Order: sequence, then C-alpha cells, then structure tokens
Amino acid sequence: MTATKLLILTLPFIIVSHYVAVYPHEFTHSFLAWALGYKSNPLNIQYGGTGLSNLLLMTNIDENVNYEAVSQNNPHHAALIALAGPFMNVLLFFVSYWLLQKRQLHDRPYVYYFIFWFNLMNIANIYDYVPIRTFTPTNWNTDMSNVERGLNISPWLVYIVGGYFVLFIIWQFFSKTLVEAYVYLQLETLWSRGLLLISTVLVLFAYFSLAGLNGFGEISNFLSLTSRWICPAIILFCWPGRQWVREKMALINGEFSPKEISSV
Repeated sequence: MTATKLLILTLPFIIVSHYVAVYPHEFTHSFLAWALGYKSNPLNIQYGGTGLSNLLLMTNIDENVNYEAVSQNNPHHAALIALAGPFMNVLLFFVSYWLLQKRQLHDRPYVYYFIFWFNLMNIANIYDYVPIRTFTPTNWNTDMSNVERGLNISPWLVYIVGGYFVLFIIWQFFSKTLVEAYVYLQLETLWSRGLLLISTVLVLFAYFSLAGLNGFGEISNFLSLTSRWICPAIILFCWPGRQWVREKMALINGEFSPKEISSV
C-alpha cells in the first residue's frame, strides 16, 4: 500500500471501524436487557440522530437501558447488562487479532488495513471503560458504577485486574500488531510508518480518553487528561525509526532469525 493510499483510506476506515465496533457493543447491552425481561424490543437503542458529530463520532448513541429500574429490581442484572458491552469488545478484539494473523489477509492490504483499525477500535472501547471510567462514583448511574455496585466489588479490583489485561493488549498492539502492519502494508518510508503510529496514538489515547472528561468524576477526569499527556512519550518510544522496531520488522520479513535478533 502506498503512503498516498494510506492517507486517503485512514479517515474512512477509522469512522467505519468505529461503527462496526460500537454497534455490537450497544446491541449486546440491549439484547441482554431484553433477554432478562427489562426491554420489550432489543433493537430499541438510542441511535443518536443525524447531527454531524453523531454521524462521524457516534457521540450520542446509547443502549437505551433504564439501569436505575434494573438496579432496583436486581443489582446483579444491572451489573451483567453494563458489563456485556465491553465484553463484546473483548471478544471482537480476539477475533480481529486472529484474523490479522491469517496469511490470506496479508495479501489483501485493504482488508488487512480495515481489520487493523477494527482491532484498535475494540481496544479503545475497552480502554475507555478500564481504566478511564473505572473510578466513577458508585452512587452514580453509569456502566462502571453499575458493575461495581451490582457485583459489590471495589473499583481497585477492576483497575488492577482489568488494567493488567488492558495494558497487555495495548502493549501487544504497539509492539506487535502495529509493527506487523508496517511490513504487511509495505510502508517503505519512515514518514508513512510515522503517520500510522501517530494516527493510532491520537485515536486511542487522545480521542477515546474524552470518555472520562464529562460527568464521571474527578479521577476519571484526571485519567483522561493523563492519557492525553502521555501521547508524545508513546510516539517517541514506538517511533518506527527506533532500533527495536527495525529489528522486529527485519524478523517479520525473515531477514534474520530470532537467535540473531537476540545477539544484536
């Protein structure tokens, strides 16, 4: 894939892959609420309207579940419904990661590039729950507060256990999936690889951190701001010109063996 094609396709692929990651998330919330008897129509979600910000960024979409009523009836049900959405994104993350390892996709750069963004979008839809909104006050009516209150668990447990998982999949993305993309998309110039790196960092850590800035408490606000502050450090550490990145690319290309890599 040429750098020009990469530049042209990136924004549409970001938008469409966001849709494909968010709709299963919201419908999983809604279908579980319906299955448990709290909704009459599982397709009745809040689609957000036709405003430009919603069409491009899906700012107003919502599962349309009355968590307050569910919680009053059965707090465990409220927790399960709230947890269902990010669980679907975890599942889709593993499916998309599995697809990215398929040799058949490596010969189809456009399909590969879309799945690449879909993989990141599912990571992002997990990240904006854990850690960004993990510490939402438990007396508030939000997804994470419903999970923690309904299951009677500490947000610290969610932060530590869930945080390790989220940290792992983010590290996996930037240390493996992204580097593989440089190779399989045949991005031959440093600036094209750098463009892809910067795009992924801004989408994950700058855009999706916005989830914690409004109405989720001071800790969520701090984590959101911190997420934005670390963007330059992540770009610097993962810059495609760094030796560890070049070595991994060489290994993927089969230019030398893992044993030779370890001796460099």
